[in-house]
Amino acid sequence: MKKTVAIFALLALLLTFGAFAETLGGRFETKFYYMPIPEDWETDKEDLKSEKDHWELGFLYSPGKNDFVSVMAYLDYYDSWQDVSLWRTDRDYMSEYLKPLLDDYAEYSPEVKETVQAGKIPFIVLKLNDRGNIYYWAETMTNGYVLGFEFNAKFRVGSKYAYRSVTDEEYALFSQMLQSFTPIY
Repeated sequence: MKKTVAIFALLALLLTFGAFAETLGGRFETKFYYMPIPEDWETDKEDLKSEKDHWELGFLYSPGKNDFVSVMAYLDYYDSWQDVSLWRTDRDYMSEYLKPLLDDYAEYSPEVKETVQAGKIPFIVLKLNDRGNIYYWAETMTNGYVLGFEFNAKFRVGSKYAYRSVTDEEYALFSQMLQSFTPIY
């Protein structure tokens, strides 16, 4: 019950500070938030996995079967961080939060790309390197709940897909989508 109340409190706070980008005509929506996306993008919320403290919220991707970008959305709960919120004004948690976050992605040579603001909601964006292919992880945290987005690019090789680096133009679109994040309840 406490977790449910905390999630709804988080969403109410996020709704207060969310922003909307007019240039994005589509909409990706979960039961927790919506995010404007390009109008021609597709979404998939079928066959999502959930475990005790980890939930897949959805998959969204650009059109194209041979070359495309995609975002996978996740929600995780960490009991040890239940008193932490990255956008509290009474305490700066950012510096103590960054070290374990960077440690979690150490094998991908993480760099902090930037902090994207959706109103007063900060999303920490990490630039990650997987075998020479650059992709991004963005997350925000409140009361032990981490909302994360993995943004990557793929292309077709025969009947399979391989990863490629996200371009600067593609990253700019992802950043705009994050800025437009709006919770719902």
